[in-house]
Amino acid sequence: MKMLNLGCGPYVFSQFDNIDKRIEAQGVIQKDLSIIPWDWDSESIDAITSMHVLIEFEWRKLISIFREMHRILKKEGVLRIGTPYIDSGKELDYLMGWGNIIYLAKNY
Repeated sequence: MKMLNLGCGPYVFSQFDNIDKRIEAQGVIQKDLSIIPWDWDSESIDAITSMHVLIEFEWRKLISIFREMHRILKKEGVLRIGTPYIDSGKELDYLMGWGNIIYLAKNY
């Protein structure tokens, strides 16, 4: 079984390939996730976990990242994403990106 822990930081799990832009722990594979396409073959990954990482990317890059996750996951693959708590002091419109959603709906 092939599983990825994307943006792992110092949290390394033996069952996963632990991927991060910086090496903060032994066993981390250094990779910049913003560089698309990724090296993994299509439909080659059983599971992806990404905890509190996607907030680091601007929304246009997130579209490419989600497409790559979809491309590399097997048809029955599992994607688990964690995001920060929404009560961060920022306006809800900012956090939800409503303007971005409207833009996408009109242009794609």
